[in-house]
Amino acid sequence: MTEADPIQFGGSPHRLQGWLLFLLEQAGRLGLAPVSQERLHLLLFYCAVLTPVHGMDQPVPKILKHRDRPFYPEAQDEVVALVVRGFVATETRDGVADLGWDANGYWITDDGVRVADRLRATSWGRATARFVRDLVIGFAELDPDDADDIVQQDALFRDDRLRRGDIRNIVTDNQAANTARQVADYEVDGLRPDARDSIALYFEFLQARRAA
Repeated sequence: MTEADPIQFGGSPHRLQGWLLFLLEQAGRLGLAPVSQERLHLLLFYCAVLTPVHGMDQPVPKILKHRDRPFYPEAQDEVVALVVRGFVATETRDGVADLGWDANGYWITDDGVRVADRLRATSWGRATARFVRDLVIGFAELDPDDADDIVQQDALFRDDRLRRGDIRNIVTDNQAANTARQVADYEVDGLRPDARDSIALYFEFLQARRAA
């Protein structure tokens, strides 16, 4: 690879669009829409680092740290494509600028919901939509004043372990997944946390670290 070659972050474009539609759809159901660009990439980050805990393929195998948040250039390209096709709406089509994140949010349209319904009819879509539902529900239950900032307690981000502009391959180096497994590694009366519980427990762990 030469310096002029673009960095490939990976992930199937069509499946990545499915992840984005499911995220926006669930956010709308929970009253979180419109979803800012910053939060959309943050939710995609949690999807990427937690899917291995549940035996699922990651939507994107690499992350880039933009300012103090995860950012996925290829995912942003797919968001723009969804806007152009009328499946996602936004007040602007601006991208990430040097001064920060796009302040306007995204929401799924009626046509986008119909596409999400069709995706849910597949085995991949059912599993992915279920995971996204549990993840967004867990995120929505956090303290709204600091929900976005708990990422600073994540094993990949805390103590500036991932510097601005750095790229991390989270297939080979996913400390967040290891932490999530440890947080949910216990039994109460012979019962262990299920998949949905483990996501909520991870978010609660991050929030508790921030409050400590």
